[in-house]
Amino acid sequence: MPAGVSQGARAEAPSRSPSLRSRIPVRSLPVAAESNTGYDRDRYFGDRRDTHRDCQHTRSEVLQAESRVRTAFTTARGCTVRPAGG
Repeated sequence: MPAGVSQGARAEAPSRSPSLRSRIPVRSLPVAAESNTGYDRDRYFGDRRDTHRDCQHTRSEVLQAESRVRTAFTTARGCTVRPAGG
């Protein structure tokens, strides 16, 4: 048992829901304009590979897996994705 902790002592779990007071300062934080200066997708992510040979390269597969909205395909073959209804 760690020094200074008595047997039976329980750590208090942090609250999962933020209080109203904690939201107000967050809303007042300044938000910088987005800047893509110096960003090079090919440099950071390289070529997009279709390792499964299903015509969907890595980026398409990640977009489908991690999208917060429903996705659909741009063609009947299903090689590239877009937001559903978009």
